[in-house]
Amino acid sequence: MNPKTGDYAASEPETRAIIDLIFDNPQIAAVLHFGLQNNLSVPEQFDQRKASERIVKSWTNNDAQVSAFVSKIYNDAVKPLGEAPKMQQGKGNFSPTVIIIPENSAS
Repeated sequence: MNPKTGDYAASEPETRAIIDLIFDNPQIAAVLHFGLQNNLSVPEQFDQRKASERIVKSWTNNDAQVSAFVSKIYNDAVKPLGEAPKMQQGKGNFSPTVIIIPENSAS
């Protein structure tokens, strides 16, 4: 899609469909994907070394801060429920847990 995005950026049809949906609908202000890797209760991390590689393999520092913010809200909300069962980590995939936030809902 852009220079330095890798040889296969958006090569999977489901990834390309989401990208097209987002670009075709400028009213979408944010897209959050919470998948099987537990990136909701455990926030994503910024890694300067991975962020500095030719093909960026890390969340940006700003995005990692947003992830930490969302995780804190989630963890505070579910704390009264007790510990959730732990899921075994595995390779990521596009799960059916995509949340699209319309522009007028983001604040």
